[in-house]
Amino acid sequence: MILYEYNDKKFYIPDNLKVVQLPIISVNKSVTNILGVVLDSPVIIPAKSQTSFFVEIPLDIGVFATDGKNYRLLFTVERFPKKYSLYGSIKSGFVYRYWTSRVYDRITSTENDRALTKVEIVNDSESIGDIKTIIFNTSFYSLFSKDGAVYGELIKMERIKKGLALVKHTNKPSVEGAKLYDHTPLTAFTRQLELSEGT
Repeated sequence: MILYEYNDKKFYIPDNLKVVQLPIISVNKSVTNILGVVLDSPVIIPAKSQTSFFVEIPLDIGVFATDGKNYRLLFTVERFPKKYSLYGSIKSGFVYRYWTSRVYDRITSTENDRALTKVEIVNDSESIGDIKTIIFNTSFYSLFSKDGAVYGELIKMERIKKGLALVKHTNKPSVEGAKLYDHTPLTAFTRQLELSEGT
């Protein structure tokens, strides 16, 4: 057994395991798994059209014990204070982790505490869309790496009509050639989150 110490935390780790530090999305899952990326300026999308852009997602550091295939989260080193907001009504809505991001029209370099993530939006409705927030469930979300940078999973949003949209996971990286982080495995099938109180 090996004694691993970090500040006031201590763990005995079997000799066949090692401790690694890896990026994880900055959410407190005891409060909520949902992250809401609030855009610093709304994205306007015409009726029956589509657009894409990039946002930044906050990253904490996860400290894991691993045998190279399986990962056990020991604890999290938080980099950001957590803020929360309510989507929808108190009765039928949900709490999400609140984060503000700039909107980028192309791949850009980011700080090492953020993951650049591509968002593709299709507006199927007959009205002009006004997108202010991208909300998704981090439980089914994967991270990727390329050239030392962290990238999120491509997010797709389909605007069905005014006030109703679906946010879908894709199992694809936001940039071509990015490699999956093994501690955030892809889901067996894509998931989606219904936003029925506007975006």
